[in-house]
Amino acid sequence: MSRASRHLRKINNEMQDRIDPADSGTMTDIVCYLRSTNLTAMQQEEVRRDIMDMLIDGRRRGQTASDVIGEDYRAFCDEIVASIAPVSPWYRVLNWTAGVLAALAIMCWIALFAGVIDAAMQGMLPNASIRVGQSIAFVMYAAAAVVMVWSIGRHALDSASSRNKLDQHKVAICVAYILVLAVGTTISIVVTASFAVPVIGLAAVAVIFTAFAALLDYFL
Repeated sequence: MSRASRHLRKINNEMQDRIDPADSGTMTDIVCYLRSTNLTAMQQEEVRRDIMDMLIDGRRRGQTASDVIGEDYRAFCDEIVASIAPVSPWYRVLNWTAGVLAALAIMCWIALFAGVIDAAMQGMLPNASIRVGQSIAFVMYAAAAVVMVWSIGRHALDSASSRNKLDQHKVAICVAYILVLAVGTTISIVVTASFAVPVIGLAAVAVIFTAFAALLDYFL
C-alpha cells in the first residue's frame, strides 16, 4: 500500500468515529465488501471516504444509512465500483505477485526459525532442517485463509432476504477451513521427509522475498 493510501486510510479510520454508532456495523460491512473488489487500495479508501461523508451528512439531517444510500447496500457499492475505471491487467499481476511474495516470505521465515531449532536439536547446524509435510501444510493453510477472507468479504453485504443463505455460506466456509486445517495437520505429521538447507541461504531468500514484497506493496 502506497504512502498516500496509508495516509488516507488513517484519516478514514478517524472519520469513522463520526458516523452514527447505529450505522457503524454497516460501514464495516461496506469496507469488507470493498476489500473483495478489484479496486486499488487508494480507490477503496477514496470510495470509503465518499460514503462516510454521505453518512456523516445524513446523520446531521437525522437520517440513517438506509435513508442515505438505500436498502440494498451491495447494489449501491456495485454501482460505484462499476463507475470507476478498472485497473490495468499489469496492476493486477503486480498486486498478485506482491501477495505471493509476502506469503513466500512468511513461509521462509517460519521455515528458518523452525528449521534452525530442529537442526540444533539434531546437530545439523549450520544447515536448517526443512520438513516437507510442514511446508505443504503451510501452503494449504495460507490458500484456505485467503479464500475464506475473500469469500466473507464478498458476501458481507448480501441482502436480508438471503440472510439464511448467507449463514449457510459462512458455516460451509468454516467447515471447509476446519477440514483444510485437519488435512494439513495430518500431512505435517504423516509426511516426515525433510532436507537440509544452509541457514545463510534460507535467510537470504527470506530477506529478498520480504524486500520485494514490501517494495511492491509500497508502490501499489
